Amino acid sequence: AEHAQPTSHTPLTSTTPTSTHTTTLGSNSSATKPGGKTMPTRKIVPRTPFEDVKLLRLIGQGSFGSVYFGLWSGAPVAVKTIKSFSSGSVDGNVPAQSFEALLTASISHPYLVQTYKHGERMSSCAEGAPDEVKGPGASNLHETWIVQEWCDGGTLRSRCTVPRIELKDLCDVVEIGIEISRAGTYLHDMGIIHGDLNPNNVLTKKMSTRRGFICKVCDFGLARVLEGGTDEICTQTMGT
Repeated sequence: AEHAQPTSHTPLTSTTPTSTHTTTLGSNSSATKPGGKTMPTRKIVPRTPFEDVKLLRLIGQGSFGSVYFGLWSGAPVAVKTIKSFSSGSVDGNVPAQSFEALLTASISHPYLVQTYKHGERMSSCAEGAPDEVKGPGASNLHETWIVQEWCDGGTLRSRCTVPRIELKDLCDVVEIGIEISRAGTYLHDMGIIHGDLNPNNVLTKKMSTRRGFICKVCDFGLARVLEGGTDEICTQTMGT
């Protein structure tokens, strides 16, 4: 079932659940018992800090977090987790680990991936944490959880498999460009620079349109908000 998108902006606030749990899904791995016998084991995935959100499977993983497919009160959603060991800030006020959740929850547009809810919690320090966070009093890491609109068509990059554009595909290319441009125009009107706009950060969602999908810009981890009166920003360490 499709989940209705909010029509108004969400205030820059977040909930802060505190408990940490795990649950098990699937049995696609194995372990060896004493005596050489191989027994199936279950893959452990974290339980969300939200009572109405359940994770079903892992769909992506990186150095700083993971993305899961799940259900929010029965509706399909993507659940993004971001883990960090620092307490830095963005633009001197918003904590860096909370910035993406707060930003995406405050904006809404047909060609942006919608954030429905978000929260934060502390959990046990993961194996492989930087040396500077290990030791007494440094056994926890910060987790940000973001529940977002589920886009079932894959990335725009996955659809760019033909090396050259055929004439029959020109309309699709123009329509895709218009959708991404409208998302960018909305962001710029809000004083937001995405910072990492590329085909991997544009998701597609199956819709009853001529080409069968629409585009939605996602991943605001490198985004910046322009301060009042400023119309430019340094992008030396950023992208588009």
